[in-house]
Amino acid sequence: MSDIHSAFFRMEVEEKLFHLTLSDGTFYWDLVRREIFMILNSKKVNPPQNKKNVLFKNFYKKIINKLTTRYILRKNPKYLFHTFQRNKKHNKPYDNISDHIVDKFKINSVCIENSNHNSISYFKLILLLDTRVPPPQYIYTKSCDEIKRVVSRINLSVQKHYGFKIDCEEIIRYSILFYKQSFNYYNELFKKSKLKFIMGGNDGTHKGLYLAAKKNSISSMELQHGISIGSILWNYPKQIKQLDSKLILPDYFLTFSKIWNNVFSYPSKNIVNIGNNNFFISKTYYSNNILFVSNLKINSKLMKLAKALGEIESNKIIYFKLHPQQYHLKKEISNHFKFINNINVVTNEMSDNEIFKICNHIVGVRSTLLYTALQAGKNIYIYKIFNYNWDHLILKFGELFENVIDLKNKIDKKPKIANKLKTPFFERFNFKVISNIVSKL
Repeated sequence: MSDIHSAFFRMEVEEKLFHLTLSDGTFYWDLVRREIFMILNSKKVNPPQNKKNVLFKNFYKKIINKLTTRYILRKNPKYLFHTFQRNKKHNKPYDNISDHIVDKFKINSVCIENSNHNSISYFKLILLLDTRVPPPQYIYTKSCDEIKRVVSRINLSVQKHYGFKIDCEEIIRYSILFYKQSFNYYNELFKKSKLKFIMGGNDGTHKGLYLAAKKNSISSMELQHGISIGSILWNYPKQIKQLDSKLILPDYFLTFSKIWNNVFSYPSKNIVNIGNNNFFISKTYYSNNILFVSNLKINSKLMKLAKALGEIESNKIIYFKLHPQQYHLKKEISNHFKFINNINVVTNEMSDNEIFKICNHIVGVRSTLLYTALQAGKNIYIYKIFNYNWDHLILKFGELFENVIDLKNKIDKKPKIANKLKTPFFERFNFKVISNIVSKL
């Protein structure tokens, strides 16, 4: 599949998947398309949920949902945020995407934390003291005949366009039921609240949140959290219009810079760039060392590559930067390089600006940090192990390499600092944009 996006969009349009409904009228394709795309792209299925002690887990989750609802209603906020505190700032948990906005509305807001469980205090939740709160808890239920009908209908389309069927019942069941439970939870909450707006991240999981907000006349905003141009999370077939395809989208989509307003095919009614100071960076030219940008999916391959490069590249220091999801693995990954003196494993000990001062060569696959590096004027080297037709901006400024010798040869050439970048990927944060929106609510 050299161009999976074109094939996927073609299937969506030709099979009229956006118009398929459940018996209650729910348009279900937009609820499952992300997961189906991921299965088709990797041919892997998420493992089924552990069904041991289901009754106890469901009971426990129902209690958490009641406590969270009670907390939010008692706090009576004007603003509700979904946050993902995967990083740290001044040694405290921090969400680089949304916390700088949360700070502006802190007095009248409640934050639902989706990543860092340490930010949630159930003791404070009970006592109504300031804390971040858990998201709605998913209650496990068995598949029904209607879910099996959905699976059969989707597989007819997949078989027609890709020539094979996929094992997707478990993930479809979860996606549809999570959406319904999420909608019911927020709908009941919003009926009793005095919220002015809710804000989420564009990871594809907030459909129930946005629909409940719309039903209760609450404005919804969504923050750009990723930059991969072809991500299915913020791209739809250009033939699909919001009104006739019954998509569930936020009222406002807030981007890092104006370049993304036109790059994505995301049919939200209002797309506005607000910038982000946590990612904004100016050109930085300093030491000539090498930075590897890791992530969970490709970590083992990048470790082997970094180790091989460290053994033949003794004149430069190599920094191996972990993704936030890998921070707890730092000791284990550091042991992998213990016999190579010029490789240092780092998490968030240094800011992007600090690390760019000591590294002019950045190696990776797909990462927001690569776009930050381009804006800082760094040399970008892309490991040629993926299909990059959905990241053409990276290919425009970076260089593909196939192995460690190819990488070393490209690094050893006269540096080609990316001066061609005219429109920044990240602009400075402009609070006035959100302030103007909120003032009209």
